Amino acid sequence: MDKIDAIRVSVIMPLYNGASTVAESIHSVQNQTLVDWELIVVDDRSADSGAGIVNEIAAMDHRIKLVRLSENSGAGNARNVAIDLAQGRYIAFLDADDLWDTGKLSDQISFMESYGSVFTFGAYRLIDGEGRFLGTFMPHKASVTYSDLLRTCSIGTLTVMYDSQAIGKFRFDEIRRTQDYLLWLKILKTGIKAQLVPGILASYRVLNGSLSRNKFAKARMQWRIYRLHERLPILWAVYFMLHYSLNGLGKNLLPSIRRALLIRSLSRNQKL
Repeated sequence: MDKIDAIRVSVIMPLYNGASTVAESIHSVQNQTLVDWELIVVDDRSADSGAGIVNEIAAMDHRIKLVRLSENSGAGNARNVAIDLAQGRYIAFLDADDLWDTGKLSDQISFMESYGSVFTFGAYRLIDGEGRFLGTFMPHKASVTYSDLLRTCSIGTLTVMYDSQAIGKFRFDEIRRTQDYLLWLKILKTGIKAQLVPGILASYRVLNGSLSRNKFAKARMQWRIYRLHERLPILWAVYFMLHYSLNGLGKNLLPSIRRALLIRSLSRNQKL
């Protein structure tokens, strides 16, 4: 592959025990129609062969860099290590089990340059561990403010891109959970609006037992965000918590129905 002189996009990928999916995720970056990117994979001291898989792919593609941490410190710190090393103007995020559509980067940058956007996100599919379609998450607002984001998080990390030349590099809080949501709040709290890129950009893998599917745990964390991180007065926290709960019900209802129908269909096919 010819060397790319200028790096336009830095793709940030934390890796922890992702041996079964990381190659497919990396290939979805390599298959992008836009080619002037770098992919920085930070291995958070995995216990499986994921880092070795990345190393083999990186040996054949100079745009891919692997960093190995000496101790496990969580996705927030792993992403920060990559952000500190990033050389591209645009910062984008992809976890080691999710996938991008081939035009994701080119479409997103074209939108940002056309409309002067500095922070963008988009719609994405939901797939299961085997890659089967479960549904689609379609954000309803074309632009999202800080207040909107307190009501519900419609920003999927795998679709985010921000312009570090325009707004600087933003780093994650080094906590184990919700560090991505907290970062979006931090950015939008400055007055920046997140702009929705038209179309579906990616596929998010829903894994059994993932915290994102544990609604009670997520609700507890949401309350902590309002009171401890954003330091909202209790009445405002209650107000936004009510919005969060109502929005969460609608956001999760359709995928849950689709998932139940898929499981039922597979069960019937196995009996035939």
